[in-house]
Amino acid sequence: MLREFKIKQPLTVGLMVIALAQGLGLFGLHQAIEHHVWPFPHAHWLMGLYSFFMVTPTMLLLVLGEGVSKQRVLFTLGYGALAGLLGLYVGSQVGDRGFDYASNIIFGFVVSMGIASFIALMLIQSRTSQSNPLYEQMFQYSWRNALTLSLAWAFVLCFWGVLMLWAKLFEMINISFFYDLFTEKWFFYPVLTLAQGTGILLLTRKTHLIDSMAGIIQILMKYLLVVLAFVSILFLCFLPIKGLDSLWNAGGSFLILTLQALLLFIVNAVYQGKSESPYIKWVDRLVTVAIVLLPIYSMISLYGLSLRIEQYGWTLDRCWAILVWALITLFVVSYAIAIFRLKGAWASQMGSINKASSWVMMIVLLIINSPVLDFRKITLSSQLARLDSKEVSPKDFDYRYLRNQLGEPGFIALKQLQARFEAEYPVLSGDIKALIENTQSKSIKTKEDFVAFVELLDGTTLPDGFTDALYEWAQESTWRLEHVDGFFVKAINLDGQGDSEYLLIERQGHYDTYWLFYLEQETWKSLTFNQHWSENKKPKLSPNELMERLSTGEFTLKPSRWSEVHVDDLILSVPPAS
Repeated sequence: MLREFKIKQPLTVGLMVIALAQGLGLFGLHQAIEHHVWPFPHAHWLMGLYSFFMVTPTMLLLVLGEGVSKQRVLFTLGYGALAGLLGLYVGSQVGDRGFDYASNIIFGFVVSMGIASFIALMLIQSRTSQSNPLYEQMFQYSWRNALTLSLAWAFVLCFWGVLMLWAKLFEMINISFFYDLFTEKWFFYPVLTLAQGTGILLLTRKTHLIDSMAGIIQILMKYLLVVLAFVSILFLCFLPIKGLDSLWNAGGSFLILTLQALLLFIVNAVYQGKSESPYIKWVDRLVTVAIVLLPIYSMISLYGLSLRIEQYGWTLDRCWAILVWALITLFVVSYAIAIFRLKGAWASQMGSINKASSWVMMIVLLIINSPVLDFRKITLSSQLARLDSKEVSPKDFDYRYLRNQLGEPGFIALKQLQARFEAEYPVLSGDIKALIENTQSKSIKTKEDFVAFVELLDGTTLPDGFTDALYEWAQESTWRLEHVDGFFVKAINLDGQGDSEYLLIERQGHYDTYWLFYLEQETWKSLTFNQHWSENKKPKLSPNELMERLSTGEFTLKPSRWSEVHVDDLILSVPPAS
């Protein structure tokens, strides 16, 4: 067992200085953004510096809580510098247009670097404890770090809550000094990072309490693992009976990956790499069978993901899904091989497997934030290849995805496509230009532009007054006119009264919204269709296929106040008017 560390007074002061430096660094970056001074507006510098100031001080507080050593400082600073460099690269993918379309870029970077940094912290701690780190140390460090950070952040929230209570109490008696002080950025940035540092420092001194908490959680997981193992085996038994179609319609790949990840996490928490089993014989057999069957789940999820990739190409979500699948499969296959080789003593190999896999996971998570393996470039290449091979027509291509999801590479590709289509598709080229400049999509500026933009399906004509009502409806939301990819209208009689109502399909990217327009007391009103699927749960039609079926009349009507529209197993229903 790792010993409990007693931190000396000079080290305590040093750790508080590190926490204060983190707060001042984050405050400086905030001020730069607010006052438009360097490094603003350069996203690469901002993300690089934010990455360094978020990662390095926090890791130093946890590493140096055990005592100062040259190795610990150098390893941590080296990793912090690497995190900053990767932040520079990812920030360069945002470009100089700001962070308006960079939420997914930032989210992916934060998640991947957070996990990689957690692994790096554990490896640094175990490596600097002794020359040949034991898996028991890695295991214990991982739990200590997770609980210490969680409790430290909880302490920060409570501390801030107390300050706000203090401020509000005095504000009630017309003393606003404390509220004004506590909400000043120069105050709360360093104060909150000092609170985090204090929490980490106090918890590092009480490692026996942290270890006790981890032990309690692991005891609970021991019983949870039995239930989870039983569920995973039972589900696999029923899957051939019900078939895979139902699984894919319910987002099966994601659920399967979640099941695998949860089972792996709890298995590690319970077995801890020890040769002796924590269960009686038959329960141990149950858990072992569940682990051996996990590679089957990997094959099922890979099949589902490969179908989507084959149909629609690579996207950022699918790149992430394949990465998660590959990392999980690395563990489950390794565990299954260990079980076949060592039978009941397989858990003794968990240490070797997890140490090697931890290095692989950390390196991969770092590489995906570098030019070596950039998901945005992979996605862009795949989507442009589908356009070039005519798998998707220029009219149906999702140009907004390039702008909103792929950062700088997406903007560069949009400019190239705009120039490429200028001669053959001048209207489309103008739409792409409007998208790049973030002006109104489709150049809808007048009623005549709107009427020309609306596509009438299957010979539909619009009665007098309806065009004006439709244009007024569209103008109610400037966001709608800026982001819509198409309006499609079809006459349809849903109330059986003789006069036609109108089904309007509002298309944005790969998603359609269905509206009903009807005349009541000489006023055109609108309702949104609900969408749900019948019990058969057949594969969903694509938006293009669905619109074609609606246009050609391949649907049935089921009586109600407003009849339901049935296209295969898709049901469009109108909620009651309020």
